[in-house]
Amino acid sequence: TQSTWGRSIPLMEVNEKVLAALVQATAAAAGGVLSTVLLAPLDVAKTRIQSGESQLGTNDGKVLDRLLDIWKEEGFLSLFKGLEVKVFESIVKNFCYFYWYQLLKSSVEVKGKSLGTATSLLIGMLAGALNMTTGLPLDTISTRIQVSKEKAGFCSVLQEVLKESGFLGLYKGYVPSLILTTNPAIQNTSFDKLKLWWQLYLRHTSGISKIGPLTPVQSFVLGAISKAIATLITYPYIRAKVLMQIAKGEPLSGPSGSTSTVATVMASVMKQEGISGLYKGLNAQLLKTVLASAIMYMAKEQIATYSTKALLRIFRTRKN
Repeated sequence: TQSTWGRSIPLMEVNEKVLAALVQATAAAAGGVLSTVLLAPLDVAKTRIQSGESQLGTNDGKVLDRLLDIWKEEGFLSLFKGLEVKVFESIVKNFCYFYWYQLLKSSVEVKGKSLGTATSLLIGMLAGALNMTTGLPLDTISTRIQVSKEKAGFCSVLQEVLKESGFLGLYKGYVPSLILTTNPAIQNTSFDKLKLWWQLYLRHTSGISKIGPLTPVQSFVLGAISKAIATLITYPYIRAKVLMQIAKGEPLSGPSGSTSTVATVMASVMKQEGISGLYKGLNAQLLKTVLASAIMYMAKEQIATYSTKALLRIFRTRKN
């Protein structure tokens, strides 16, 4: 019996890790859908500003003005362009990212000790790379839909991209996206560290040895701070990725026939708009992504907490 029990322990541990990863991934996907739906108009305005579009209005960097311009010129529903694709993209990206992140994290974590910052960043980047390869085609299509002035659907945009650039056209902006795996890595590492520091602070000031899960407000604030840190560090690559994704087949800069790269796109932006051009749309990006991450983390932490409690009750009932 002892021998059988001894052999079953690793399997149980693996199942627990996979289950924990599935709970975190499902909770993140649900939280991501909520934030995507609530902030869809902000996302459309942000993408329009980042694309360099200047036909509507004169206040290209002001989110409210851009929202009003789009509503006035294209109708209210244009503020929700590409929402179906964005929701699907959010489910895929959040589920895959947090599944891999939690699974990799639990695989290298030593019980009772938190991961070091460098290890957390590496795990986050690896999870981001796996996730980005899956989700980038959806991101490319949804970006095209959002900047289009005409009614565009998933299938029509997919056909347009394939006709212009072939299958690899769906992976436009792959290099900046790969570099941008540092964004969720920084975000999640920052969130985990801020969460740990906050719980240590509460433990120290209250004298209570066991601190409960974060409240919705605490999750919202820590999620907002962590995303702001990640966005400020990586924003020039975010804009370069958007510009590469909306390019209609032709290179954005360089000699005729050359291929656009992150370096050429950023150099072109600096030449035409100055260094500040690399940060065009930063305010819109911060407003949208910080709010989105705050809402997502708030929902994720609550869903994960209650889901874990429910699963534990089920396991205890079965055991008894």
